[in-house]
Amino acid sequence: MSRKPVVKKAIPLETKSLAEEIDGLLRAIETGVVDAQTINTLKRMLLPKPPPLASTNASSQSKSTSLASSKSKKTTRTIPPPPKKTLPQDPFPSSELVSATKTVVMKSLTALATAAEFESKKGVSDESTTTRQPVSQATRNISVCCRLALEVLRQWQDHVDVGTSWVNKAYFGYISKLVGLEMVSLHLFSRH
Repeated sequence: MSRKPVVKKAIPLETKSLAEEIDGLLRAIETGVVDAQTINTLKRMLLPKPPPLASTNASSQSKSTSLASSKSKKTTRTIPPPPKKTLPQDPFPSSELVSATKTVVMKSLTALATAAEFESKKGVSDESTTTRQPVSQATRNISVCCRLALEVLRQWQDHVDVGTSWVNKAYFGYISKLVGLEMVSLHLFSRH
């Protein structure tokens, strides 16, 4: 009985460009389908990427030197490992990332305004009940995206494409949308 060799195929990891990730994120905000994965994608995009290092292995070089010195008592000259080289990296945050983050804020504010308008119309048509229904999880997730983007833009306010006045106006817009949705206590006083 002969066995046939099994060939396993490596599946390449799907990596998306910043533009593709932003497009997906903006589509999710516009359609109101923001989930935990969308929030995690935003968090990952807003973190600085560690600089890639050139492949040098200093630990294996030092091991071979120490082994050689323990075997013989001759005077040997040790050569220090070459310094690790970092590959050139784009400045963080890039203008593309700053612009995308500002777009996330603007789309989120638009979605929150639409939700607030919908809630106010629903409240007028349903005057018999005075209790207000809780805001949907998707709307809460959109407000989380907006807050994350605003917090990062506050840190980047010295960037040429941001500025303090833009961030302040965006924060005021965000707070007014939360007031409209009666979500102030949920987001201003809680930290995730």
